[in-house]
Amino acid sequence: MFPALDEIPRRFWRPYLGRVGNLYQGWRVSIEVLSDELGDQPIVEGLPLRGLSFETAGSEQGAILIEAGDGERFTIHRVARPSKVHGRHVGPGQESELLIESANGTSTLVMLRYVIALPRDADDGT
Repeated sequence: MFPALDEIPRRFWRPYLGRVGNLYQGWRVSIEVLSDELGDQPIVEGLPLRGLSFETAGSEQGAILIEAGDGERFTIHRVARPSKVHGRHVGPGQESELLIESANGTSTLVMLRYVIALPRDADDGT
């Protein structure tokens, strides 16, 4: 059973997201935007997490950025005007989730999963 999601106070968003991004870098991330009006919209499925950040300056000031991908499948998902961030307080190596609420009424669900690489078959040359 997963621990409940806890609200992260805004003053801790930047260090919290940076720490989660570092801890889960390379883990598979799935991102869904949840909206009463449009329903659930999958954005990213199973790409490796590259980083999470709360931007406090520059052109993205006030946004939360979620970077995912490898090689040509790289994407940055931008959550504009976030109003609340909820996260799970779990131990190292445990799967986790974040829920980011936006001022426009949508929520972004970020799911972090560890995927064990299957051994390569020596007979097929890969």
